[in-house]
Amino acid sequence: MASITTNRKTGNKRLQFLCPKDGSRKTIHLGNITKKVADTFRAHIEELIAARASGTSISAETATWVGKLSDSNRKKLEGHGLVGPDCRVGQHTLQELVDEFVATRSVKSSTLTADAQATDSLIEHCKGSTSLAKITTQVADGWRKSLDSSKLAKATVAKRVNVVKQLFAKAVRWKWLTESPFARMKPGSQRNMDKLVHVPQAVIQRVLACCKHDQDRLIVGLARYAGLRCPSELVPLRWKDVRDQDAVPHLLVSSPKTAHHENGQQREVPIDADLMALIRAVPRGVDDAPVVPRVKSAAINMRKMLQAAVKAAGEQMWPRCFQNLRASCEMDWINISGVSPYTVASWMGHSVLIAEKHYVKARREQMLAVTSGKKSDAKYDALVTQNTTQHRATPTIKESQRSLQSFVFPVVMPLGAFPCGLMQFPIVGEEGFEPSKAKPTDLQSVLVDHLSIRPRDASREV
Repeated sequence: MASITTNRKTGNKRLQFLCPKDGSRKTIHLGNITKKVADTFRAHIEELIAARASGTSISAETATWVGKLSDSNRKKLEGHGLVGPDCRVGQHTLQELVDEFVATRSVKSSTLTADAQATDSLIEHCKGSTSLAKITTQVADGWRKSLDSSKLAKATVAKRVNVVKQLFAKAVRWKWLTESPFARMKPGSQRNMDKLVHVPQAVIQRVLACCKHDQDRLIVGLARYAGLRCPSELVPLRWKDVRDQDAVPHLLVSSPKTAHHENGQQREVPIDADLMALIRAVPRGVDDAPVVPRVKSAAINMRKMLQAAVKAAGEQMWPRCFQNLRASCEMDWINISGVSPYTVASWMGHSVLIAEKHYVKARREQMLAVTSGKKSDAKYDALVTQNTTQHRATPTIKESQRSLQSFVFPVVMPLGAFPCGLMQFPIVGEEGFEPSKAKPTDLQSVLVDHLSIRPRDASREV
């Protein structure tokens, strides 16, 4: 156990403890500090002594405290054998954290490339040799301000903040830090509605007419009419996956992006008439042959081909050329009557939440149905059906009595069973529940008239 003593004249405090190396009594002069700070110092020293004696590691809180010590105090602890290689936790640098983060990530190379943009910007701001203990919330806010003042889009800033938050969350999980300086930082939204546009089918028809090859037209058609990710989902597409001869023509699409998700390796996508015409225009190969031989890898650049066709058609190039083709396909599918958003999302290969955040937006064309007064017949029919199938309000007593006159018993009932509405009939006379002996009960007549149940013949009973 460590103890603290105070010099009555100067008020300086000193800490005494038994050295774990040789068992001798050692002293560390703390200077004129408050009792609270001295108690914190003593608590961490006791934990370091216990960790040395038991051969266990120290807590992340003590490791961070060691990392924030001045060089003179740290050298004192090193000289007494309290701080060794296992206490280096508080002195890990930002570059070491980034390297360990990349080494332990199980993601695709494209994701690592995107993550590197965020970590590189943080290293440029803080320097890679900076210890994690010195990256405070003030430093984190300064880095965020540098991103906001740059020319980056808000969605890009939000993406980089999310990556850095994951980075320092790993440091806390590995007990490299007690808390993350980025924990309470709000990244913002990654939605960029300004770059999400709907490409009308009339524009696509003119662009397809200006494509030089049938394969180019099929590439554009698979993105616009089937919502395929280009080029990643075009590479594994084979002719055996094109089920155009089935009763319901569809594609079997394999997605490398969602392959690691449950049931995300393959999905079915419908083939409409426009896409069918583009498929039939391309010579069909054997089952294992690629549908689009031109797209050999996901690294191929197809933007130049599409940009040339758009320019030749006299149209203006839209942002995110292939992603907006895919989004336009989903917007059109959502407007199909009777198809739920969940079904459309399953065709696209993502969730409804992702569709709402990144693929679907309100269009000005949809406002015309309201401003012009023209409403869809399908929506009107659905509204009428909904109104007619809703439950009526609870009837009054007089209405319930009138409804008994048109009461219809069910056709099929077990023998001897009584319908629920039977008790509403005027079976009981004016004389009350106990009928007179001269007048028999009317229950038998009601059964005969309404249920066609005849009295049993006692002579036939065994």
